[in-house]
Amino acid sequence: MNAKRPSFVACAVRALSPTTMIAIAAVTFLVVSVLEQADVAHRARDINRQLEVVRAQIAAETALIEQVAAGDKGGQLQVAGVHVGVAWQRDLCTVYVTGASGETVLASRQLPGGAPSVFSHARAATDAATLAEIGGKLCEAPDNWPELDLSAIASAPRVTESLGFRRDPEIALRHLASGSDRPDYVWSSNRVDLAKYQSGGLLIVPGNLWLEDREHALTLNLAKDLVVIIEGNLHLLRSLHVRGRGRLLLATDTADAGVVFADIDGSGGWTTGDRLHRGAAFAGQVEGSGNVYLGLPGAGGTLACDAGILVGGELHVAVRADVRGPLLLRFGCTFLSGEHLEAPALTAPLAATASRLPGRSARRRQWVFGVGRDPVPGFLVTGKPRPSRLEFRSR
Repeated sequence: MNAKRPSFVACAVRALSPTTMIAIAAVTFLVVSVLEQADVAHRARDINRQLEVVRAQIAAETALIEQVAAGDKGGQLQVAGVHVGVAWQRDLCTVYVTGASGETVLASRQLPGGAPSVFSHARAATDAATLAEIGGKLCEAPDNWPELDLSAIASAPRVTESLGFRRDPEIALRHLASGSDRPDYVWSSNRVDLAKYQSGGLLIVPGNLWLEDREHALTLNLAKDLVVIIEGNLHLLRSLHVRGRGRLLLATDTADAGVVFADIDGSGGWTTGDRLHRGAAFAGQVEGSGNVYLGLPGAGGTLACDAGILVGGELHVAVRADVRGPLLLRFGCTFLSGEHLEAPALTAPLAATASRLPGRSARRRQWVFGVGRDPVPGFLVTGKPRPSRLEFRSR
């Protein structure tokens, strides 16, 4: 007679005896502990690498300051127990920092002076009322406002199709009843790679600039900072994203403008009721000069701009806008359609500093230029020559 085969439940009960369960729990605890220790070790190594980077940056900065103060041009130094070598080649300074993890290389360029201090603020204007409207803290005197370097602008390259720009003689008529008198340029591509573009950091738009496609943002890839001087008006009708280590500044030029006005009705051209900022009577281009338009009246929606904007004329806000770079207003701000500017998320230069660490893309929160150490091409400098901000170089 065959014996009755034990059931599955009975086998499971025998297998899961107290001794077996204790063994399983011990093995599970051991595996979890090993994984946690590996994660802790990985995080510790990452923190140590970051500390080494910061330590190297501080040592290089200290050595560079000592060299400049002493008037030296190269040499070997010891900074807090860290060996630092400094080498100059014309206006380029290379700093070699030898630490526990090996050699770190940083570089700096000799600047003829410091950029205007207004670029180190997230929001700035020349009168208290405008400053309150844009949520700023710096009320700069008109006499201290950044001045264009006309010789640099005269020798700077003009925009070309290879950079994503093209002439569009019809775009002003599509959006403005009066059209425009200047040449109109569009930045029409959805993605533009400027990572390998070498221009000395300055580009000129000889007319009005439009970013038109409301449905798609324009994404720029920048390896270095870039200033775009617009010799007319800027119509920012879609979001603008910047990727990479570089930062973008858009500046509207009123150097040769006989008349600057606030476009109170948002028509894009001079009409009765608009407010003059410069000139006893209206004359010249119907669209004026130096104005910036964020969106179109009645269009609605939101707009994000990773670039900084220096407004030589009047700023016109027709959509809910978030400008993440310095927003600097020479004259006033006109709000159309009841919209407003988003408040800046960060007013200190921390974001700009963090973006310079190796292996990191620029943080696209609020950013500003570093006081006195970041060059801003196209603008006159002040003060004595000084080294630029140190940047990491590949070995």
